[in-house]
Amino acid sequence: MAYTIAIDIGNTRTHLGLIDPEKLQCMSRRDFPSSEIEHQLLPSVHSLKEQGHGDIGRIVLAGGIRKAREWSAGMLRKTFGDVIEFKYNPELPVKFDYENINCLGTDRIAHALYGNAVFPDKNLVLISTGTAITVDLLVDHEFKGGTILPGILMQLQSLHKFTDALPETVPEGELSLPGRSTEWCIRAGVLNGTAGALNHIVESYKKSFTSLDFKIISTGGAWSLIEKLVNFETVYIPDITLIGISIFQSP
Repeated sequence: MAYTIAIDIGNTRTHLGLIDPEKLQCMSRRDFPSSEIEHQLLPSVHSLKEQGHGDIGRIVLAGGIRKAREWSAGMLRKTFGDVIEFKYNPELPVKFDYENINCLGTDRIAHALYGNAVFPDKNLVLISTGTAITVDLLVDHEFKGGTILPGILMQLQSLHKFTDALPETVPEGELSLPGRSTEWCIRAGVLNGTAGALNHIVESYKKSFTSLDFKIISTGGAWSLIEKLVNFETVYIPDITLIGISIFQSP
């Protein structure tokens, strides 16, 4: 069996995974700040190749940062040979009901591919909590669109950046309402407000498709901050994006 190395260049962090294509499982992964990609990418791929005992069938590259993606594709081809670039094509096993498919992030396409492959008999709400938070809908093997919110850290940082008096605030700490210090108020407002938005979005999806049952999947590093604040249950799967990237087949 040949493994796949999936690479996702994110706005904040880059993720790499050694994917078992038969079990659709991430066997090992590497993560580093995207600002360090020129130093970290090739050593991380070499490390994953060693863990796969050199039995690597494909390298699939995705990401929304064009300059970093183009540099990475060139370096990977120079070092390892063929590299598949992940992007939308009409032959994907999921249909996409989206006005401009070229504007749909590769991570959201990957999530839809993952959900379609792993839960083929389910209608899905797909929640990803990264730099941005996306809440997407997959119904009968068709991507129906979704919502995009600023991520937790983005919200916290923007309150400090765009005001004179509000301090930098970390997401960990007291969240009960009402807050009794400025940091407490900011943290409680951002996290409880985000959870409230997610509750409303998920409920709206369910009302739009009242005859359907949905399975809710969550992923992303910030999910642990808000999972106890939402009023719905999810299955948390940390490697959805990488596994979805690995599923991709070029036309």
